[in-house]
Amino acid sequence: MVEKIVERDDVTDLGYMPELVKVHLHGADCLVLESNRDLDMLKVGPYPWTVQQRTLSSTGHLSNHAISEHLSDADGFDAPARCFILAHLSEENNNSDLARLSAGVPRIPSLRLNFWLPRRAFQ
Repeated sequence: MVEKIVERDDVTDLGYMPELVKVHLHGADCLVLESNRDLDMLKVGPYPWTVQQRTLSSTGHLSNHAISEHLSDADGFDAPARCFILAHLSEENNNSDLARLSAGVPRIPSLRLNFWLPRRAFQ
């Protein structure tokens, strides 16, 4: 019997990508990365100013832009992952097309990109 060990790393509910987190993601087979919001949608969306500020803070949520920066950083992202899941997409301040474009799917064709959307999005 052959047993395959898969390393999956989840990164959600962070307001930024600390260097320690980036190092921990090296070599993962599957990455689950929060891509919660698009900044422009958040600015004009329904959230009150206080919620926007919390979401944008270092204890808030990772944005599409933060994920794009991480995946574009050759020193921070080593790209061996076979599975890549964009998680915790805001229903009010993001959509799957924006998240996918920000993640740079055409730039990284070897990644199998999946989306983990809120259950309500399917109803």
